[in-house]
Amino acid sequence: MLAVGAPIANEILNGASIQSRKEAPSSQWILGSEKIAQIRAAYERGEYSDFLKSLDDSYREVRAQDQLASLAQIRNRESGQDLKKWENQAHLIQEERNSQLLKAIQNNDTLFAQKVRSAISLKGIDEQDALRDLSRYRFMQPQSGENSDENTLIDLDLEYEYKSIHLNTPLKSDLSSQERRELHVALQMEKMDKMKKAAETFEDAILKKKIAVVSQNLDKMLAQHWDKVDLNALARNQIKPGTPTEEEVASILSANQAKFNQLFKEYLDGSAKGEQ
Repeated sequence: MLAVGAPIANEILNGASIQSRKEAPSSQWILGSEKIAQIRAAYERGEYSDFLKSLDDSYREVRAQDQLASLAQIRNRESGQDLKKWENQAHLIQEERNSQLLKAIQNNDTLFAQKVRSAISLKGIDEQDALRDLSRYRFMQPQSGENSDENTLIDLDLEYEYKSIHLNTPLKSDLSSQERRELHVALQMEKMDKMKKAAETFEDAILKKKIAVVSQNLDKMLAQHWDKVDLNALARNQIKPGTPTEEEVASILSANQAKFNQLFKEYLDGSAKGEQ
């Protein structure tokens, strides 16, 4: 397998230029955009309604019994602030990884190459800002927002954090991993529907706009995440590479994941020291 970043001349000398190199396409991939479109259609048809209702019934039961307190107490606004520093450092690793991946798939338009490009594509500035701002509610406890609109979003985030955790419990062991993935996507779609509905009565115009931006781009974000999860599975050898390019991409992802893991370990160690 040709090393990433090797000169084109080396490939020509080896008898295979980048332009002429061909690989048999792997049949194991589906683009995230196609998969999310399928899930969206099923969601709109109400195919997940019974399951979503069962999760909602469970949530309402634990809320009525005041059993969400322990989950809420885990939330820590300072953890969210510390995470920003980690994210800045992780971004540098991500940029290096993306550059390597683009070289690995250059002049390659297979389905797999399209999947890689999708996974590493950059979000627009408005999308990034809106998603980052809405994500911070994950670290906030109920009634800790700056206004009633924020408190509503915190409550919704806690609700869907519980539902996501409940979906992964052993009680749902009859689900295949694929079914579980699809249901997590359906949960995100339902959550966004509730956020949009709640925002109709918000007084905070900026917050309403951020919800609108994320809502308009939700399926694109979900598709990108689907592609990222598939590539992570490839890097962990849960999906076997079927072509030299897939092997190369898996190697790049695996090496960079080790860097991410080390960085995250340092973040956790630093957070633990800060709590002492």
